[in-house]
Amino acid sequence: MKLLLLGATDLTLAVAEALAGMGMTPAGVLSVGRTFRISYQPEPVRNVRWVDLAEWCADAGAAYAAYDTPACISRLAAAVGAEACLVAGWYHMVPAAQRRLFPRGCFGLHASLLPAYRGGAPLNANVRPRQTGNL
Repeated sequence: MKLLLLGATDLTLAVAEALAGMGMTPAGVLSVGRTFRISYQPEPVRNVRWVDLAEWCADAGAAYAAYDTPACISRLAAAVGAEACLVAGWYHMVPAAQRRLFPRGCFGLHASLLPAYRGGAPLNANVRPRQTGNL
């Protein structure tokens, strides 16, 4: 099965390495730069967990592309003949039109329960300190 991986973090790299270790190296990886724009933030976002996946792709023999619009998903999926998509360490919504491109499905890993704890830092934003005693 040919898999397209979307992501730009250390989680993405760990997933790519685990897949390769199982003999399922992604056919392609779509990533964003260390700093990028996102719809809900007026200023550019800096990805503190960013990993440059281009080098890993070159070593693994996977196609690599940089994301700028959802059309990039369509282009890379077609170029590598992707049958499924896995999203891990990604900061953009994957529109339904792009999800439908994958006959075997489009799947995502997220660090929290969705949709309640969505966002770029769901664990940091949604963990509340435990109260003890009478404060």
